[in-house]
Amino acid sequence: MFCSKCGALNDDDSKFCSKCGAPLGDVSSDSNTYSVEDVGEKKNSFDVSGVIKEKEVKVIFAILVLLFGLIGIFTAWVPFGFVVTMILGFINAVLQTILIFQWADVINTNIDNTRIFINQLISKKPEKASELQMMISQLQGIKIDMTMFWVYMVLYVLSQVLSFNYWITPVVSILAFIFLMIYLQNTFSQEHRLLSLKNQFYGHFSAHTYHLDQIKKRNVGLLILFVIITLGIYWWYILIKHSQEINDFVEADVNNRRMISM
Repeated sequence: MFCSKCGALNDDDSKFCSKCGAPLGDVSSDSNTYSVEDVGEKKNSFDVSGVIKEKEVKVIFAILVLLFGLIGIFTAWVPFGFVVTMILGFINAVLQTILIFQWADVINTNIDNTRIFINQLISKKPEKASELQMMISQLQGIKIDMTMFWVYMVLYVLSQVLSFNYWITPVVSILAFIFLMIYLQNTFSQEHRLLSLKNQFYGHFSAHTYHLDQIKKRNVGLLILFVIITLGIYWWYILIKHSQEINDFVEADVNNRRMISM
């Protein structure tokens, strides 16, 4: 018996998971669970209600960044409008930080849910257990490391605290920017690896699944170049576009899992 919460294998007569302690057996769905419509009615389907609900990137935050940015440009030319510009700039910094965190968080949650899904798929297709276990192993190597993001956050906050120091602040700000770019490059690379792996995996099990190409392959070097050329406009575009791409990918991936679980 597989735990519906963490996917761990337990004895058939176990009442609680030996790994996470969750009760085993029927799991009723609630607001924190993901359920597949009508799966339970299918003779050959299995319960995926234990899979954590997929997260999504708040695209509205990216739209607000664009709007506040445009307003900030206008108010900067109005007498005493620099105060409004500074406030909007702070809000934009917070919203952008949340967005770039969500990019990785949504992808990592999707990877965790996929591992649970595959563990349950093993119980349905034991003859393919070795292939499925290999998929789980490959997924473990794809998960996005958040270390660089937190280093960036510490350096960014430090640069704001030391803003009075004209020698240290530029150095700390440059270091924060470097770690942010490393984090973004890692996020872009892992997203591309995940899509390639899932396309291969789903294609092996069904010819009717969606091809996962929603997230476009990106490079930090080109990102920086385009942002400079467009005076920052391209960054606003990326915030909106990439956020929507991730949400589209998650939606297509959930539909693929639904098809395979039938």
